[in-house]
Amino acid sequence: MTYSTPASKTPAEEQADLVVRGDLMARKEVALESLNTRIARLAIALGLELGTDVGLRSALAPGLALTPHQQPFLEELRALLTLRYQMEKQLVEELGSQTLHTMIFNVEQHMERMGFKHGMDGIHEGQLFDASI
Repeated sequence: MTYSTPASKTPAEEQADLVVRGDLMARKEVALESLNTRIARLAIALGLELGTDVGLRSALAPGLALTPHQQPFLEELRALLTLRYQMEKQLVEELGSQTLHTMIFNVEQHMERMGFKHGMDGIHEGQLFDASI
């Protein structure tokens, strides 16, 4: 039985692949930023401080005392945090941790330029990327 090796790509095909990958990464970064922006806005509306571990834990803990009007917003916040964690896991598997780190850094920088306080979206980069934890 003979096996054939896949034909190598031409420089033009390799360049096209890089463009497609770059476009895909840009789209994922925009999606991550949109998600983080919504999380930050919900946290602000609910008066929650997601920039600390204690604040993030309290937002996720059952029995948080809120008005009936605020409850749907808390449920949305929790769902979006879960979605983001799943998205981060998928991005690490697809792109690697260094690329995800770069994407999160870019998103956080842009959000700060828009006026959001650092960490308001509940991302703690130090914990996310610190290998000693």
